[in-house]
Amino acid sequence: MKFKALTTCFAGGGTGHYTQQGRLSPDEKNTENQVINLHPELSWEVFEGFGGAVTDAATYVYSLMNEEQKKEVLSTYFSKEGLGYQLLRVPVDSCDFSLETYDSLVEKEPVKVAAQRAGKYIFPMLKDIFAVCEEQPEIMVSPWSPPEYMKTNGQRQWGGHLKKEYYPDWAEYICQYILALQAEGFPVKRMSIQNEAMNIEQFEVAAAVHNSGGIVIAQVDRVVKQGSIPAKEVLIHGFMVDYLVEGRPEYSMQSFETDAFRPEIAGLASIPAVGFDPLPMGPRKICCRRAAMELRPNSLINLGIGMPGGIGSVAEEEGLTDLFTLSLECGPLGGIPLGGIDFGATINPEAMYRMADILQLYDGGALDMAVLGFAEVDRLGNVNAHSFNNRMVGAGGFIDITQNVKKLCFIGTFTAGKQTVKMKGDGLSIHTQGPQKKFLHQVEAITFSGREAVRKGQEVLYITERAVFRLEQEGLTLVEIAHGVDLQRDILDQMEFKPVIPEYVRYMDPRLFREGPMGLTPEQMEMLDPEYEFWRDLRPGGEGGESRG
Repeated sequence: MKFKALTTCFAGGGTGHYTQQGRLSPDEKNTENQVINLHPELSWEVFEGFGGAVTDAATYVYSLMNEEQKKEVLSTYFSKEGLGYQLLRVPVDSCDFSLETYDSLVEKEPVKVAAQRAGKYIFPMLKDIFAVCEEQPEIMVSPWSPPEYMKTNGQRQWGGHLKKEYYPDWAEYICQYILALQAEGFPVKRMSIQNEAMNIEQFEVAAAVHNSGGIVIAQVDRVVKQGSIPAKEVLIHGFMVDYLVEGRPEYSMQSFETDAFRPEIAGLASIPAVGFDPLPMGPRKICCRRAAMELRPNSLINLGIGMPGGIGSVAEEEGLTDLFTLSLECGPLGGIPLGGIDFGATINPEAMYRMADILQLYDGGALDMAVLGFAEVDRLGNVNAHSFNNRMVGAGGFIDITQNVKKLCFIGTFTAGKQTVKMKGDGLSIHTQGPQKKFLHQVEAITFSGREAVRKGQEVLYITERAVFRLEQEGLTLVEIAHGVDLQRDILDQMEFKPVIPEYVRYMDPRLFREGPMGLTPEQMEMLDPEYEFWRDLRPGGEGGESRG
């Protein structure tokens, strides 16, 4: 399936646009890939469609385009050959994407709404959109703020509340605006009561809605006697809540994979660390195991989303979770972080902070180590984790985590896409390579700077299932290779650049490739199996192992 995206931008005082093309990769056998994984057997919510906001900013830029450019925009976003948008969000009056602050009143009479302002830019684009769509799009109106005279602060912006005497007028105002849209041939089928949805930071969201005169609805598992919850455990006080809903169990999922209440995830109980299924043997487990060898007692470690989420399982399998503190940027500290679609939840957390607070710790330099994923790496050690394959996935907390941490392990498969790798004795054999290289001359975008890391003296490792690299002054340096891997075919030919290669490199610890626990102890971390202390001679013809111990 191919996709195409069009972006319009301002440049040099004028306007311009560029297109990006890409391809969605199939998710064969539910294997992880760089683009997206679809699991049709899993279902929680139904997507009614996709769309975008039709604001002053968007429609003004559209008005400046020539007819050919307008046609391309409409085709890209709204035709079945393009993205096929079917949902449109239209602001009621001005919003944060408007050219200026305004309302649609006629002579300040609240029930007489005129849509002249929307008619300047928004209505013309809506008409063009409706003309190209084979099925009539659905419009959702979104009121950002009542008119200034209806509010306690006398401003459309900067907070304030809707005055009680204007409750009926504001409701009538919205209705009249909807009728004005319908009179122009744009039927409105839905309305939002807030600008954006948020899944975390419950207190901040509740406080903002309450202080802005909005309605706060809290869903609870059960209603208990007032005052029965300890004061220090109350996050959102009742004065902020307008409506209380006692949710049915099927509507009260605790996480993406947990549909029943688990107190050990909520930090309300601790359960014995038994019954956890270890990761299956494969490239992911090899990478997580090798990263786990870098963990140190009495240290604070951050785990990133994706492959690093498996570190918690490896640490538990080895009986190491009590030696250090694993943390996630969304707030949990300690315990056993869960992986997969449950990432973000932790079994038996020792503390649960807000995301803003945990990031403040990271920014201040509290992190001893972080284990993060990577999409691309170049010869200077730069890492791209936010923009690749013409897709912008965002950096998230990546930058906060990496800037002041003392030690970094980036982990991931050596190549992207489907590959065939088999465990073979104390190493592995590569039967088929992934179709996409991840070690490139130059990354598409820099999320982590190798030059800055060298300047600051950060220790940085790049761990894959077949090789380990270290960031040094000269650039990416090969330090370990898996037994059974061909240096030229399986490593150098799968890279766009040649790393620094010393005369000898160490074999990756053979325990990484064996079934069952590795038997790691604090004393053995970052050490080879004492009974298998071998090095690989990388000189021409030097294929054998040599003991260096």
